[in-house]
Amino acid sequence: MDRLSLFVAMMTWTVVSGAIIILFMSMGYIGWMPFLVAVGLGFVVGLPMAKGISARIKRQDPDWDEKRNRPDPTPDAEVDVDGEPRRRI
Repeated sequence: MDRLSLFVAMMTWTVVSGAIIILFMSMGYIGWMPFLVAVGLGFVVGLPMAKGISARIKRQDPDWDEKRNRPDPTPDAEVDVDGEPRRRI
């Protein structure tokens, strides 16, 4: 799971949980149990939504390069992905 989907997950969990809480309250279910159910459903539904939104954002971004953003399997390599030598700090 990448950083973008974690950031989007915080927002989707909040939106989904809030919508479910509003739905429960409009139906007359008021108490601590409907709030726990809403938060649980927010987590269960919000995470896959966040992954889908993150993937869609990356698909539509023309500057997104999947190869560039993968972790380097050989951290001691002398040449970077672009063919430039690595700088040692």
